[in-house]
Amino acid sequence: MWVDQEQREKLADAVRSDQLRKFQRVRGDPSVNRHGVETCDWWSSIWDHMWHGWGEGWMNCLVRAQLEWLFETSDFAFISKIELSEFKFGSAGPCFKHARTYTGVDGAMVVDKDLDWQTQDFSMLISALFGKPGVAVPIPIRLRLTDVRIEGNLRLIFTWMRTTGGPYVRSLRVSFIGLPKYSFAIKALGAVNLTEISIIDGAVRKTLDEYFRTSLCEPEGYFWDVKAWWNESADAEQVIDPAELITPVLMKDNERIWRR
Repeated sequence: MWVDQEQREKLADAVRSDQLRKFQRVRGDPSVNRHGVETCDWWSSIWDHMWHGWGEGWMNCLVRAQLEWLFETSDFAFISKIELSEFKFGSAGPCFKHARTYTGVDGAMVVDKDLDWQTQDFSMLISALFGKPGVAVPIPIRLRLTDVRIEGNLRLIFTWMRTTGGPYVRSLRVSFIGLPKYSFAIKALGAVNLTEISIIDGAVRKTLDEYFRTSLCEPEGYFWDVKAWWNESADAEQVIDPAELITPVLMKDNERIWRR
């Protein structure tokens, strides 16, 4: 009863912090939690908000560039030419179920996440010539991929910058642990029979499997040098005169606010 209010508050904070640490250890302890992981619904919720802001546009540009490179470097059976006419992930962002966090080499942070991505409004339009030159007259076809779902164990490796002002993340490496499961539907636009669609479907799946194995599955992965990207963005940044941003509409809003 001789303890003052400040000491009681410090003791309560210490107890809460200790219980929180124990709770986090229990969630990540395989002997207690059968998954050996902690849920990350909160991250799916945050990413959903980012998806409708800049996430979808960024992912569209990134994956489209990868697919265009893949089409240029791959040899498709029975297809003499293939081009990507349209690509967008749609309105639904990735969904993460569970996560595991480890400490990597030189202080890097390794996060393994269980990804289950059921896309909505996904659209991928492919223009191709069906048939090899010299064997048969190529047939122009257009294919649309829809209803894409990706499920797998995604690994993120963060390295950090010890500098003032950011961006703090030095680099990010993204990969899959094992070949992810995926599914999609192909719709042909034009006179294409079922046999040709099955051949094209098999060729696309074979190419995607090879791409995942050689580029996105451990020990391979996609590496993003955040520091270099940040510095290049800063060098290319244009200096904008604040006077150019002042418009009559904005001035009227300012005057209205000041009068109020």
